[in-house]
Amino acid sequence: MKTALLIYRAPQFSPGSTDADRLVLNEVGQQMPQGSSGDIYNIIYVREENLLTFAENNPQHFDVIIHLCRSKAALQWLSDYGNNHRCLILNSPDAVLANTRSRMEASLHSLGFPTAGDIARLHPTLPVKGYWIKADDTSDSSPLHVRYRSASSPLPTASPESIIQPHIEGECVKFYGVSGTGFHFSPNTLPPHTAQRLFSMADALADEMHLDIYGGDAILTPHEEICIIDLNDFPSFSSCRREAAAAIASKLTPPN
Repeated sequence: MKTALLIYRAPQFSPGSTDADRLVLNEVGQQMPQGSSGDIYNIIYVREENLLTFAENNPQHFDVIIHLCRSKAALQWLSDYGNNHRCLILNSPDAVLANTRSRMEASLHSLGFPTAGDIARLHPTLPVKGYWIKADDTSDSSPLHVRYRSASSPLPTASPESIIQPHIEGECVKFYGVSGTGFHFSPNTLPPHTAQRLFSMADALADEMHLDIYGGDAILTPHEEICIIDLNDFPSFSSCRREAAAAIASKLTPPN
């Protein structure tokens, strides 16, 4: 029997989504015994805020760790554990630590995908109605981590703690994926060719950011451009929980 550690996200990183985050991890645990080539898992659940104390009092080997951690301390422990033990950890703690919005925009550029700023520059005749000021750290869940300013309001001085995205017109759509499994989902009704383009871009960006389990937001512009504006590690998958959990569990199956 193998041992799996499943770690719930701390409430301060799940404003309004604590129950949904808990439910998706529970669903992953329920799917695991059938998702790994006959292996049966002894599953241990722990809360992120209790992880360090639990690890100190329970020094044991874990074959698999699936987590929703966002705190620097928990992610650093996971990184150290992964460096010192043979263990599959989803998502990579180093990838979660590095998942900033500025790095996402740099990755979009390296892949040849447009950022919100690129879209605004492509259409200079369309007035920018406002700006989104977002914390660079995607784990920031404070009330002011995302703010909107109209174009007539003065913008704050640029800082390394935040990024500024121009507001671009279009339909905001959500997307979800689990890399390497073929699982993609959007709760929005999209034409097949648009969905295929969006999922292909999302997969490429998640791969560039080394995130196996991801979700995010994109804008579909009136000019049929697709602009990814946010990429998050391990969302709650509220609208596709069971299917996403099955895809996550399938990643525990060794390739043939």
